[in-house]
Amino acid sequence: MTIAAGGVSEIVQMLLRDLGVAVLVYFAFLTLTHMAITIASAIQIHRYFRRRSGVALLRVLRSRMTPPVTICVAAYNEEAAIVPSGPGAADA
Repeated sequence: MTIAAGGVSEIVQMLLRDLGVAVLVYFAFLTLTHMAITIASAIQIHRYFRRRSGVALLRVLRSRMTPPVTICVAAYNEEAAIVPSGPGAADA
């Protein structure tokens, strides 16, 4: 059984086209799967932070186990500008 040169070319083109479609479907599936996982993660993170209460955060901040924080601001001859900005730096 012999296949004409044109027949082999058509078979190769058909196989390459089918392979291209298979690769496209694979990457579309992979992208959609990653997107679904990312959306599910974002929903879970949102739920987690919504459940956390401000009271628990204040309890942690007021705990004796919470270390004190020191803010160092480097300046030279900036007394006029530093004094008003001190409370603002402490809030940051």
